[in-house]
Amino acid sequence: MGKKYSFIKLVLASTIVIVAIFLIFPIFMSNHIDIEASIGIQAPAQIVFGQINNIHNQKRWDPFPNDSIDSDSIPSPVEGIGAQRIWVKGDTVLRRLVIKKSEPFRYVEAVLLFGEKQGAVEQWSLSGDSVRTN
Repeated sequence: MGKKYSFIKLVLASTIVIVAIFLIFPIFMSNHIDIEASIGIQAPAQIVFGQINNIHNQKRWDPFPNDSIDSDSIPSPVEGIGAQRIWVKGDTVLRRLVIKKSEPFRYVEAVLLFGEKQGAVEQWSLSGDSVRTN
């Protein structure tokens, strides 16, 4: 009977160690993730900038065009700092994409907001030979 209790103690101790590892590991994980990509586009910087700096144009290459949100709206201004796209369901604003920084032909930064909480930050850097997005 002594071996049976030793085995149960070993299993219990192993289980506690495994659970502790799964509970401690997330403490050391970052809650911030950076994703970066770059792409070469055969077009003048003015044309590319016009596409990413204008919220109406952003709708053309939206990666989530068919989500379950009823509708979206684009109040004025439609381009540059302060331009925003607002998604609503019923009378509730679910999220907003707002252009926070805009440097003509060089840089655009937009922030996705869920209520007042910041979600993703979209950054576009343009140079003479490439477009970089984060």
